[in-house]
Amino acid sequence: MINRILIFITILFLLTSCKLELDGEIYVADVIDVGEGKGTLNTPMNLSFEMSSENKCNEDKTEISNILKNYFINFVAKDCYSEDFNSFLRIGADIPIIKDPVPGDGQVDVSDKSVISFAVVKGENEQLQYYTSYIALNSQLFESISKQIKDKFYQTLKLNKTKIELAINNDGREAEEVRFASSFVNGKPVVFPQNFKIERRQKIDFLGSDVTTAAFDQDKLAYIFMVIKDK
Repeated sequence: MINRILIFITILFLLTSCKLELDGEIYVADVIDVGEGKGTLNTPMNLSFEMSSENKCNEDKTEISNILKNYFINFVAKDCYSEDFNSFLRIGADIPIIKDPVPGDGQVDVSDKSVISFAVVKGENEQLQYYTSYIALNSQLFESISKQIKDKFYQTLKLNKTKIELAINNDGREAEEVRFASSFVNGKPVVFPQNFKIERRQKIDFLGSDVTTAAFDQDKLAYIFMVIKDK
């Protein structure tokens, strides 16, 4: 009886949810270039996958990396670390920035080489051009990676606690106007759409809110920011 209880407790410990954290920089000029049809670009990001413990992470790092490397571009396994009583495996990868070819259809294109992409939708009116950036998930690749991790490690990949933290970098020659909504901008909450100016060679820090996370979980797509330019 005691052995059965111990086995049951062990299974409960193994069957944990694995949340995802993403952090890195997006360059405004890249978003504009992709929106103007100058081709897909990649931007380096760090992604952290929650593990049951730091020791377990170090034990399984090679095996997990052998799974993850098939779902990212220029994959690099980095380190295991602990933060706020949680443990993570940190990886590096190039995340593609892709232009959506059919604006307004309610969907965006995703990469077939990376489980996560940034999608850019270009729009315009008589006075303005705007480039809206979303984070998007390839659902088919995500289901595949989730199944492999669950079969091998008894962990379930979940998106409902995804943390998205980005620096929006103005690498252009002039100040740029960008719009955020339902997020934290430079540490302050922005509920309704609000415009900000990023001076040349400056950054704005973006942290996704619960709304961002819920949209990414439910729709596999979440709004990040918009670049607004005069014609």
